[in-house]
Amino acid sequence: MKISIETESQEEFDSKRLDLIKAIAGKKLKIKVMEGSTSQTPKEPYFKAQREMLTYWNRKYLEAIRDAKAEIDEIIK
Repeated sequence: MKISIETESQEEFDSKRLDLIKAIAGKKLKIKVMEGSTSQTPKEPYFKAQREMLTYWNRKYLEAIRDAKAEIDEIIK
C-alpha cells in the first residue's frame, strides 16, 4: 500500500497524525499517546555500548571540526 499526503506545513501534519494512523490501522491497532515525547526528542541510548560509541564518535567529530576551524583560520590570516 502506498499513501501520498500533502499538507501546507509540518504542524498541520502533526496535528492530524493520530487521525491518519487510526484511519489506516482501523481496529487492529491500539494507540497509546505518550505525553511530552516526539520522534525528534533526543533520548538516552538503551545499551551501554551504544552510549560509548556515540560518545566516542561525537568526540572525534568535535576534534575534526576544531582542527578544520584552526586550518581555515591559518589560511584566512
